[in-house]
Amino acid sequence: MADASACDTCLYELVLREQERVWTQQHAGFIAAYNQTVETEGLPLEQGHSF
Repeated sequence: MADASACDTCLYELVLREQERVWTQQHAGFIAAYNQTVETEGLPLEQGHSF
């Protein structure tokens, strides 16, 4: 029974990594644009914090 649990865990982690890879690929344009905006303009609300 321990083997089945280990297999389930391995498959779960494999599916999560694939979902993350697909999401990142699908949203690569937005991520690049956001990173460029942060690089040129700074973080949103950056001026509003006092720490």
